[in-house]
Formats: sequence, C-alpha cells, structure tokens
Amino acid sequence: NSKLNRIEILADNFAGAVLMPHETIDRYEGWNEFSEKQLIRKLNLVADELQVSAVALKWRLVMLDKISKHTANAISDRQLRYNSKSSQKAKDTLLPELFSKPYMDVVGQSIDRGLVSARRMCKLLDLTVDDLNDIYIAYSLPYSVDL
Repeated sequence: NSKLNRIEILADNFAGAVLMPHETIDRYEGWNEFSEKQLIRKLNLVADELQVSAVALKWRLVMLDKISKHTANAISDRQLRYNSKSSQKAKDTLLPELFSKPYMDVVGQSIDRGLVSARRMCKLLDLTVDDLNDIYIAYSLPYSVDL
C-alpha cells in the first residue's frame, strides 16, 4: 500500500512539473507575504490562469518551497474546490471534468452493487454527495446517491 502511495505521489509530482513548470510559477511572487484569506484568493486566481486546480497549485508551491507544508495544510482543500467557483460555474468552464465518464460509471456500479458505500466513495474522491450527483448528471449516468 505504501508503494502504491509512493507511485501516486511521484505521478502527482510529475504532472505538477509538466503543468506548472518552475519557470511559470516563478512569474508569481510573494506567496509567503499574504494572509491565509489572501493566499486562498491568489491560489484560486493563479490556478484559473494556469488552468489547473488550486489544490494542485498549492502542493506544487510546497514542492518548489514557495510556501511551507504547514501553510498548505492550514488551507482546506474545500476552500480551493473548483478554484472557489460553484460546481455549476466549474461545469460551465472549458476545463475538463474532474473524473472521466467511464471512471464515474465504474464508481456508480461499485456503489450500486454494494462493493463500497457512497459515503466512503465520497471521502475517497474528496467529494460531497452533491458533487458526486452533479458529476453523474453531467455525464447523464443513471446513478444517484442518497445518504
């Protein structure tokens, strides 16, 4: 399990370096000069500009020593979800969906078959029940989740 986790971390780091090279991140200064509220706003704005998630940007900044891990942990990922837009506004952007349709179909089948609870799946995917239902609706999948 720790080997799989290590592979996932390496994959995330690779993707972050490809999508947010340090030369690009270096154009944005002063990350440590902001209050938490200002930092959340800047993360969301820069992430929109780079067309990445604010959560991914937050952790890329940690990897580049632009912000501390302590600072990153103090900022809830929920404050960065959809780069602070509502889920409907996020759907209206040109950015790809968070998860692919085939993946979400498998997730829905797993919940329907009782292989995993909806609550557990939401926790694993870092989604609310409403977010999960919104994704099913966006892909016209026949699933719905009630807790």
